[in-house]
Amino acid sequence: MDMMEDQELVIHPTAHVFLDLRESNTLTQLTNVPLEQGVVAEFFGNNDSDLEDVEEPLPERNQAAAPIYRDRLSPLESQSDDEEERGEVDVEDNGAWRQGATAPEQLPLTGEHGVKKTPDGKSPFSFFRCMVDDDLMGSIVKETNDYAKESLKKKALSPNSRLRKWVDVTVGEMWTFFGLIIAMSLVVIDDLEEYWSTHTMYDLPFFRSIMKRDRFLLILSFLHLAENEKQPSQESPEFDPIYKIRSFVDKLEVNFQESYIPGARIAIDEAMVTWRGPLAFRVYNPDKPDKFGIKIFQLCDSDTSYCSTLEFYKGKKPCSTHGATFDVVNRLIAPYLEEGRTLFVDNYYTIPDLFTYLKQHKTLACGTLRLNRKNAPPPPKPCYQS
Repeated sequence: MDMMEDQELVIHPTAHVFLDLRESNTLTQLTNVPLEQGVVAEFFGNNDSDLEDVEEPLPERNQAAAPIYRDRLSPLESQSDDEEERGEVDVEDNGAWRQGATAPEQLPLTGEHGVKKTPDGKSPFSFFRCMVDDDLMGSIVKETNDYAKESLKKKALSPNSRLRKWVDVTVGEMWTFFGLIIAMSLVVIDDLEEYWSTHTMYDLPFFRSIMKRDRFLLILSFLHLAENEKQPSQESPEFDPIYKIRSFVDKLEVNFQESYIPGARIAIDEAMVTWRGPLAFRVYNPDKPDKFGIKIFQLCDSDTSYCSTLEFYKGKKPCSTHGATFDVVNRLIAPYLEEGRTLFVDNYYTIPDLFTYLKQHKTLACGTLRLNRKNAPPPPKPCYQS
């Protein structure tokens, strides 16, 4: 250690690491370093890798190395020990940095959790039907048949047109159709019709043994989930960019929530559905594996990764005074407030006002923090040790 006395170092007591702040900003792993008591809050700068097309201005990246602080973020700087024991804490107090170790608060989980809807059997199809039930499939069949009838009335078909072979699809046939769609995600071929090819290179007897090619393509042509006549115009305040799948998504979300209730630990983040076609609310994120697509906000159970609530990003829209991010989280977590859960998020969702609001509703939150967030306490002074 004598050779390092002339350098400024910061001790990371939980990871046995020295951070050299003067030289190359690299971490040097050391052994047999005595650990200090307590926990530190780490802030190594902003991480924007999970952000795309956000609704609020992003802070500039901090290119300089950020030191490790010994202080710990706490919204309760001035409460007494008696208040801590009784739980009489004013969560609206101004947040501040508190020095030293602070055990994270724990709330008992008072709400129902776990499996609610038991599948009829143990096969994957039985579990799938808990999410996509017969009622949902029946509505798809009805809308598809109605759309096919209306479309065929308006078309002037040639004598040899494939569309002349159309007959109404049944619920059982629609289950088979979606089964083939899932199978196609496992065996990927660029040309859809090649799944029924008898060529040696593409020979896949499974698909043609389940459904004829022309029948599959007919159902795909008329597949529909909503009534076109009821869709509001783009000038209407009730216009919904995802109207054509809205009823399906809403019913699917209801089935998600009726089948399983998340436990004490939940998380909110974004997912990307790949899409490169024309779409007004398509987003682009160069840091994602799928750079173009549809962004979906999801609330999932941290232990099982089960998705309970979801919301499509549909472009910028009016929001409350709290901001668009606050509103998204509030809508997703609304069914699970007041029950003692803990929400885990990344720095995009770590907003002091949001965390205060959640605590008022008996929900804790944990996430990395951008120090320039609105209403965040001023950055503490770094603690250097030589």
